[in-house]
Amino acid sequence: MMQKMTRLVSLTVDFNVSTKLSKKQKAEFRIHSKILRLSNRNKTLTAQLKLQSYRLISITKETSLYNQKMKAQARLNSYKVRL
Repeated sequence: MMQKMTRLVSLTVDFNVSTKLSKKQKAEFRIHSKILRLSNRNKTLTAQLKLQSYRLISITKETSLYNQKMKAQARLNSYKVRL
């Protein structure tokens, strides 16, 4: 079954399509207001975690601040994909 799925995927994938963003697309991301807001929220939460003496983000997995940071990061990534 897995081989069949792999074959089907390889038949429908366009290998000529670029997987990288152009310079124009990157610039649009940088100036987009919602992305800026979400990115700043993510950076703020990361800084707060570091201020609380958590050197490694993985140590903080059980804190509410970590959960907020992960939600902010997921929203940011989700919105980038939608654009």
